[in-house]
Amino acid sequence: MPEVRRLAIWRVRIAEPSAERGLGAPGVALVESGPPSDHRRATGGALKKQSVFALARQLVSGFVTLAKLEFQHGRQEIGVMLAGLQGAAVLLGIAFGFVFAALITVVVALILGLAALTGLPPWLMAVIVFVVLLSLAALLAWRGLRRIHVGAPEETIASVKEDMAWARRLMRRD
Repeated sequence: MPEVRRLAIWRVRIAEPSAERGLGAPGVALVESGPPSDHRRATGGALKKQSVFALARQLVSGFVTLAKLEFQHGRQEIGVMLAGLQGAAVLLGIAFGFVFAALITVVVALILGLAALTGLPPWLMAVIVFVVLLSLAALLAWRGLRRIHVGAPEETIASVKEDMAWARRLMRRD
């Protein structure tokens, strides 16, 4: 009979956000116990025989717990991925700031152009500044958008596939 391990699950309250757990949500801590022989020693005797229904209930409960843990792991992994996008968001914010500055420059150019109906240099210089700021904004926006790459939570998907393969192997043995 394969070695059986039990998982004890405790809810852990995280006081501040951490990249490891993601966004400061309550985490789940797992403590893995040893093989059934450890349980015999802890209870002071042989393991009690359980009915088929109790074992089935325990198996279903274990699958539900496993599904909850996989969901929690997926949330944590996505939280870490979102934290990595912070740099791209900063660059996009800077790019929008330069676009706003470029719009202000257009307004100033319009005012200077109307004020200097007889001369061209003041608003022409404003147009040149506008083009430079707009080019800088486009460059920063392009670099920020290049950094954005959100994919599926690969670790969670691999873990779920592994759990499903384990469950299939377990069902085939019986």
